[in-house]
Amino acid sequence: GLGRHAWDVPFYLFNPNYALVATIGEAFYGISIMFTKLSILAFYLRFATNWKLRAAIYTTMAIAVIYSLLLAFIFVYRCRPIQKHWDLTITYGSCIDWRKINIFSGVMNTATDFTILVLPVLMIRLQLPIRQKIGVIVVLMTGGFVTCITIIRLKSIVNSVSNPDFTWEDVPQIVWWTTEVDIAIVCACLPAGKPFLRRHFP
Repeated sequence: GLGRHAWDVPFYLFNPNYALVATIGEAFYGISIMFTKLSILAFYLRFATNWKLRAAIYTTMAIAVIYSLLLAFIFVYRCRPIQKHWDLTITYGSCIDWRKINIFSGVMNTATDFTILVLPVLMIRLQLPIRQKIGVIVVLMTGGFVTCITIIRLKSIVNSVSNPDFTWEDVPQIVWWTTEVDIAIVCACLPAGKPFLRRHFP
């Protein structure tokens, strides 16, 4: 029933496994973003010779790991019992408001994305070879696009906080989630693009 208003979806079309799959997807989303950010930050470490800059990179890494693992844990264990999130027959227990969790996730992702966006600016000011500067600038430009997507996704989450029409409201969030992860992975892979092209397309 995704893409249709909840009141337009017949009950027999509701998939009881949707919430279960969504829970797994949300957990892996956080882990995917975490490793992508770690990959980009590890790339930055190659050019960061200043100890303050390296400390900032390591701090950003630590923050990304901590909040990503925490959110993955919360996404999975948001309900007591766990099955309550996807099993509509369970009427007892309680759940954390998942939209507030998503807002926190969006805020943290935006903050770390912005930090990852600013760090290359500081590195460009250092004495780097022109080729390395170009590589950093390319990653910076793509990272800016990812940050814009994160902000758009956060806005869609905020707009859906008080809306019970989840079959309609979840669609743009899923689209932006997927786009964010895909573009972030592309961004993380860009530094390896030139050697790959040089080897396979001389």
